[in-house]
Amino acid sequence: MHLTGGRTYQERFALVPWDSEATPSTPRSTPQYAGTSASPDLTTGMPDLFAPGTMRATQTWPGHLPSPGPTLLVNPPQRIEVLDQEQRPVRFTNRLAMSGMPATVLWPGENAQHMCITQWAGPWPITTGWWRSNAQRALYFQFVPEHHQALLVAYSHGSWQCEGIYD
Repeated sequence: MHLTGGRTYQERFALVPWDSEATPSTPRSTPQYAGTSASPDLTTGMPDLFAPGTMRATQTWPGHLPSPGPTLLVNPPQRIEVLDQEQRPVRFTNRLAMSGMPATVLWPGENAQHMCITQWAGPWPITTGWWRSNAQRALYFQFVPEHHQALLVAYSHGSWQCEGIYD
């Protein structure tokens, strides 16, 4: 696994074969804002961020998810349900208003788990390609379920999924 650029933790890491050399991913690299080696634009005095050599994957992207990151990425992300205190699904309007406060996480499957949320942080909205008709929009949260490890969860397209677990 090697570090690449991106706003979410799923985007920041790429799997590489064990015996191959990790090379930075150019399309997902991030602009080098401070101390750039790029020549300044003579009209604005600002560095040319699109010049070769100005992209660096290890730097922080604008609008990225906050630290700390999860210790385990769930790949592929697992679908979950988040319920409020009345046991109704938590949903969002287009203006990011929540239908209720998160109180329970339901992890479906053979070993279904019903976890009471004791603490949570967020939302951190991330929108990519907002100018296109297929824009991606997600809201990220950190949930701390009672007697369980903390979770990084995302709400997108009307459903919840777990993307990471904190140790």
